[in-house]
Amino acid sequence: MQKPDPRYDEAAKRLALTAERKSGNQMDLFLPVDEWSDVQRGIPNGFLRSAIFSVAQRAKPEQLTRAEIASVEGIEIRYTGAKLNQDHLTLWGNLVHVVRTEKLGNRCETTTYKLLKMQNRSDTGSTREALYKQLAELQATAVEIKQGRYTYSGSFIVEAFRDEEINRLIVILNPRIIELFAPNHYTRVSWLIRLELKTQVARWLHGFYSSHREPYDYKLTTIQQLCGSVAKDMSNFKTHSLIPALNEIAEASEKHGQAFNFEIVNGKLKVNRKRHL
Repeated sequence: MQKPDPRYDEAAKRLALTAERKSGNQMDLFLPVDEWSDVQRGIPNGFLRSAIFSVAQRAKPEQLTRAEIASVEGIEIRYTGAKLNQDHLTLWGNLVHVVRTEKLGNRCETTTYKLLKMQNRSDTGSTREALYKQLAELQATAVEIKQGRYTYSGSFIVEAFRDEEINRLIVILNPRIIELFAPNHYTRVSWLIRLELKTQVARWLHGFYSSHREPYDYKLTTIQQLCGSVAKDMSNFKTHSLIPALNEIAEASEKHGQAFNFEIVNGKLKVNRKRHL
């Protein structure tokens, strides 16, 4: 007797999930969670191909007011709020992952401990305070992002509040962020590799090149601008930030069985990797 093709079983599961979620015209308010695994995070390309989550070190975060953010062609961003970096993107990506099975706009409960664990951070007084500060900064924002035919305008988090008695953290995301998860407008980023990366520049580069199926050759000056580096000169950026970060990605990728090769030729960065970084 012929065994059933497991591909059909998987397709049936996806159809069942779609049918279960569908309720009137509200189907659009669910993220495409069946398209990414638990070791991936779905991140809009506009966040990966711009300086909205920069590589800035934040001893004293700069406050921006409807500032135009550097981005690749086809993406337009204006932003109001504290200048954000890759730590904020890691938290936001984890929040989206936590709420992924819920209808967007609904309250979703989690814990501080779980969010810290998802970032490979210990649960201490200082790490909790850092997390709460990042949540507040993500909430006190206004971002306008045009990505393809869609424009999203709103904050990264609608509400985030804590119930100290039961040690629960309640998060609500704007349901209209669904527009940023249209097909071909978001990337499934390998979180296992990202969590291996220690520097802001390495995390930004990993996300940036993950969003390219066939990476272009970018000028180093363009990379510096897109990641939001404030290095005073290109030589400093290349030697002390860019090359160490690229080596960091190559090492982490190899550890997880993926390729990441690069070379710098005539002031351009050439990256060669497998389809999923």
